[in-house]
This record gives sequence, structure tokens and C-alpha cells, in this order.
Amino acid sequence: MLDLVELRVVAAALLLAMPTAASATHGSSGVVINLTSADIGRSFTIAYTGYVDGRQTSGLQATTQFTLLGISANNKQWTFGIDAIANHFARTDHAGKITAFGFNTDHALASGTTIGGSIFRATVLGGRDPSTGHVASVCFGTLSGHSNGCSSDTGGGVSFNDAVYGGSLALKFRSAVTALSLDSFFLRYDELNARCRRATGIGLGTSGGFNSQTPEPAVWLQMIIGFGLAGAVMRRRVQSTQPSPASR
Repeated sequence: MLDLVELRVVAAALLLAMPTAASATHGSSGVVINLTSADIGRSFTIAYTGYVDGRQTSGLQATTQFTLLGISANNKQWTFGIDAIANHFARTDHAGKITAFGFNTDHALASGTTIGGSIFRATVLGGRDPSTGHVASVCFGTLSGHSNGCSSDTGGGVSFNDAVYGGSLALKFRSAVTALSLDSFFLRYDELNARCRRATGIGLGTSGGFNSQTPEPAVWLQMIIGFGLAGAVMRRRVQSTQPSPASR
């Protein structure tokens, strides 16, 4: 059997072989996405449950996907790709538009902007949806001239069974941020069918997390080294327990 020292070496080697992953958790604020610079290039998807007048409404469904593209040298600006904002109502009689989305951050924001042709061009910090009262650290809405980006423009948005792709958003923080958490993901529905009882609703991010990906070369190297160390310890142990020719 392995002695205590060898067991510790094997355990450390196997931990080294396990790739480090960014975390996504679930709490009272829905999905929580935890990010660091090690997650640049990783994407995450949020799925939304729809509510009208505070009541869950079956059929109001949507997903968003974002990718962390980069962090500035001073760690004050984090840039995300808007991979997709998809409006896939399960029932046609609930058809409407997604006209805004937002989320909370665990660090104070100085500004938030969209880049590269996104239809969600109206941005506000600490925006409040006038219909539901939902407040977020930052809201991105369709261009409307409203001072509150969460109120948006009912003339634009992501229509029923449609999706938008491309563009990015930049979050500028008041101080350097090396680890960032995003939570309370939400989106706003407008022009809902009369069957929904009101023309507006809200989607809350209730599930989701990081998308699976093929390990990077550096991760593969880390795994190979870890398993190699564990194998070397086991071989050394086997060789040390074999009787020498003189003792036979």
C-alpha cells in the first residue's frame, strides 16, 4: 500500500490533472456567473422564465449567450460579445418582442455601452423597468429617446421566434476588477398578446451556466503532467515492493 507521503503526492498530482473551471452557481438572484481573466474566450448561456403581473407565464421563453472577450490592462473595462439573444415563445398566442436586457454586477459601474451594431443601444446604469419595478446595475434597450434604458422602444426588439447575433458590450468600472460576478439577469417583453393580460412582461434568468468547450492546449498539458506524476509515483511504488534478485 502507499504510505501517507506517497498518497499526498498522488492526490496533488490528480488535482493538477483536473482543469480549473469558471463557476456558475444558483441562488436567490438566479444564475450567478463568476469570471476572472482565465475565462477570456469562454461563453455562457442564460435561460429565462417569463412573468406577467408577477405571475409565471408558461410560453414566455428566451435565452441569451455572451462571451468574455477581454479585459483592459488596468482591469477597469470588461468586454463581452453578444453571441445571441433569442426569443422563442413556446406559444404563438403569447407572441411579443424582447426590447431590453440587463443584469447586476458586484462592483460599481462607471458606464456601460454596446459596440458594433447591436440593436440594444440605449444604456442606463441602475435602470428601473417602469412596468415591473425591476432594477438592474445596467440595462441595454432598443434606441428610443427614453432616459431609462429599461423602458425601451416598442418599435424595435427581437421578435417572436427570432434571434439577433453580433455586437458586444463594454462594462467600465470605477476601480480595478480582477474577479467579477454577474447575476439577476433579466429581459423585458413588449407588445405581448392580450392573452398575457398585459402588454409588457419580464423574463428572469433562472438557469444556465458556462458552455462546454474543448480544453485549451495549456489545459491538456496540465492534465498530462498531473496524470504523469501520479503514474510515476505508482510505478515507483511497484518497483520498490518487488524483491531484488539477491533475495529470491
